[in-house]
Amino acid sequence: QGHQVILSASTLEKAKNAKAQSQYAQNMFPLKLDISVEADFYAAVQWIEEKFSKLDVLINNATVTKATPVLEITAADFDWVTQVNQRGT
Repeated sequence: QGHQVILSASTLEKAKNAKAQSQYAQNMFPLKLDISVEADFYAAVQWIEEKFSKLDVLINNATVTKATPVLEITAADFDWVTQVNQRGT
C-alpha cells in the first residue's frame, strides 16, 4: 500500500497487459526492459531517475532460455543464456 511499482517486460505491450490484469494498476508504471539488451537497461535507469529520482527496491524475476535439448545446445547459446541469466545483459 502506498508503493509505486515499475512493471517491466521485454515489450511495452506485455508490461501494459500485465498492468491491465492487476487489481493495483493505479500504482503501476509499465516499462520496456529486455534484460538481454544492455541499452534497455540504461534507458530504464534513466527513465526511473527522471520519473522517480530514486529506486528503493528491485526485484528481478526474468530469465532467457533456448528451447534446445541439453545435448544439442551450442556453446555460444549456452554462454548467452548463462550470461543473461547471471548478469542481466
